[in-house]
This record gives sequence, structure tokens and C-alpha cells, in this order.
Amino acid sequence: MLITANTKVYIFCPAHAQSGGPEALHQLRFYLEACNLESYLVYYNKENNNLTPARYEIYNPKVLELEDIIDNHENIMIVPESNTRLLLGYQNLQKAIWWLGISANDIFMFKKNFKNLIKKFIRKRLSKKYVNNVYNLCGSKFAYQFLEKKKIKNIHYLVEPISRDFLLDSSEICLKASNRVDTVLYNPSKPSETLTKLLKSERIKFIPLRGYTPQGLAELFRSSKLYIDFGEFGGPERLPKETVFFGMMILVGKQNAATNDFDVAIPEKYKLSGFNDIENIEKQILELLRNYEDAVNDFASFRQKIMMLEANFIQQIKEIFLKN
Repeated sequence: MLITANTKVYIFCPAHAQSGGPEALHQLRFYLEACNLESYLVYYNKENNNLTPARYEIYNPKVLELEDIIDNHENIMIVPESNTRLLLGYQNLQKAIWWLGISANDIFMFKKNFKNLIKKFIRKRLSKKYVNNVYNLCGSKFAYQFLEKKKIKNIHYLVEPISRDFLLDSSEICLKASNRVDTVLYNPSKPSETLTKLLKSERIKFIPLRGYTPQGLAELFRSSKLYIDFGEFGGPERLPKETVFFGMMILVGKQNAATNDFDVAIPEKYKLSGFNDIENIEKQILELLRNYEDAVNDFASFRQKIMMLEANFIQQIKEIFLKN
């Protein structure tokens, strides 16, 4: 990318939203600024004036209005994969898509939508070469391989760290079973048929991750043993990484991003293919809870990788934006 002393980076983000994608966009602005790149959040889908969720204030958001964007070749715009249409509104900005997740619908609709995007570029008298110069930033190996298969050019890894609240938490993480309770955590906003059946079990105590502050989550992660996720895994997902960071074990469904050993870097025995065998899954959960101190060692290398995400993210930013 062309970077000058006057370069500004505009990161387009849905207003008010609180999920992994919007947090990653806030993180990117924070770390770009830490690398001395003048960066701004540009909110869209505004409903009121409270654009930044309170939990993202830790990223010191700088916000710019749409009308204040300077559309020239020195500046850069970055949009999430969920709203690539935003690229069409600017003629001169250097453009990047950050692929933070690949949903089943994305896979189904990608070919049609991306071709339409290219046609719109061409209709606006932009060349195919220009379209190929759009940077594709990937938050996962799953996204990277997906784009490779679609013959998309100019692909780069950009994998965000876990929440800064957690990185700044200096409390001790104990890997002793005596400091933890036999609870199984899950994300109710990512339901699955397998999870629905499991929740009927009377032998397991499940806790939904809903309504907690970052501090409350950290305390819960530090005192619990197991997190489960049998959802879509459109990307690495934050909760598996955050729970492992605090010394928990995870058990996931083997699909999409969870199939490779980069995005979810845990032993294969903790990635389940048999989603319908609820009795066997329940048995494995109970076994993990009983043998926490032995099994948690299987997650040591993934935990170390999670600890390095912030440093690697900064390095990736430098390679993408600052490498001449």
C-alpha cells in the first residue's frame, strides 16, 4: 500500500454493534494508531448518537463522519466482508476487505455477489487491474483458503488478538482443579441442534455467556473448566481463544474454521465430527471435567499461540501497511 506522511486509514464499522467483528474493527484502529498510522472509525447503520459501545472505549476510538472522508490515493478504506458495497462509494481510496468470518450464506452467495461487485467497478470505468488491487485481509486460515479457491488475488493474513480487557488482566491463572468448578460454558447467541440437545442433560451444569462485563467473564473463565461450541465456526471465534487463554479446555464441532490446526490449534480428539451422538458427547464432557488437570495440558500450545496474537497482529500490520 502507498503510505505517506498524510495517509489516513478509514475503518468502516457498523454502529452500536457488539460482537467479534465490530470489536476486531475497533482493535484494528487502535493498533494502527499504535503503529503511527492516523486511523479513524467510520460508523454506518446509525440509529442514534451512541455509536460506540461502552465496552469498546478501551480502544480509544476516533470517529470520523462519512462526509469528512478525503477520497484520494494517499488514503485507505477498510470494510468488513459483510458490507463490501461500501467500496463502491469511493473512486480514489486504496481499498481493503477484512474477511473476519465466512458464513454458510457467504459461501453460497459469494460467487454471484463478488462478480456483481466487479461488474459495478467496471461500470464505474474502473479496470479489472484496479479490482485485483483490492487488498483481501484474512482473519483466519479458513478465510484465506476460501479466497484462494475462488482465485481471489492480493490475500494477506490479519488475525486480531483477544480482547484488550483480557490482555491487561494481570490476575493469576491457576490450572489446579481445586480452583475451578465443574461448569460448562456456552454461547447462547451461537445455537446449534447439538447444543440444544445437550442442554437437556441433568448430569452437567451449563452456564450461558450472556450479560457479563469483560471483568465478569474473566472471573468466570478463571474458575470454570470447559467451553463447548458446536456452531458454524465461520472463523476462529473469540470465545474459544479467550476461554483457553484463562486456562479452560474447549470441545468443538469439527467444521469450517475448526477443521484446521491454525485457527483452532487443539488436538483432534477435541474436535468432534459425530454431532448426533449426544450420549457420547455427554460422556466426553464428564470425562474432561473429571480429568481437568491432565487434559488442560493438551491446550498449552494453543494457549501460548493466543498469548502471541497481539505481537503477531502488530507485525502483520507492519508488513501490510508499512512495508515499502
